[in-house]
Amino acid sequence: MRLQHVPPVRRLSTTWILRSLRDPLTLIGGVLLGLTGFALPAMGSTTSAVRTHQPVMVLADIQAGPPRPVVPAVFPDTTTTSTSTTSTTSTTDPSGSSSAGQKAVDEARTYIGTPYQNGGTSHSGIDCSGLTMMAWRAAGVDLPHSTYGQYDDVAHVPLSQLQPGDLVFYYRGPSHVAIYIGNGEVIEALTYGKRAGEYSIDYVGSPTSAGRP
Repeated sequence: MRLQHVPPVRRLSTTWILRSLRDPLTLIGGVLLGLTGFALPAMGSTTSAVRTHQPVMVLADIQAGPPRPVVPAVFPDTTTTSTSTTSTTSTTDPSGSSSAGQKAVDEARTYIGTPYQNGGTSHSGIDCSGLTMMAWRAAGVDLPHSTYGQYDDVAHVPLSQLQPGDLVFYYRGPSHVAIYIGNGEVIEALTYGKRAGEYSIDYVGSPTSAGRP
């Protein structure tokens, strides 16, 4: 609220009053000043008049209306969720099952100690291609009973990328086959007087090629 100040009270002297009596206009002006807020001091007094204050009301904006509710700002969630993925090396072979090669290896192990027999396909006697054929049959893959036929029937892979279950071929033709079991070893049926067993991959000589059923 603002307060309006009135002008200061003029100091009236005896001389001014006497001059006013001689001049009616001056007297009328003095009366009017008195009516508008000037207090006349006593005759001959030198005391200042008391200053009065008239309050002035300042109206507020009636169009403002009720205060608006404060709505908190909503910020998008910028938290980045980190998803960790584990990289695995797949050993899936063309047979369609990552465990097929291992199943073939497990079956080949059951023939360890079996005597060699040309054309044999059982635990009583087995030859090299018969052993690999029976091993992969247990894994659900049919291979011909022939080293040459198996060589033509499988996908060829580098010797540096061998996986368990892969076929390893030897000699020209090729004329001998074994099944790779890992760690540089194979299971193979060798020849007459020998029993099927685990041997170093180069036991009978350096392999010439490899294939994956």
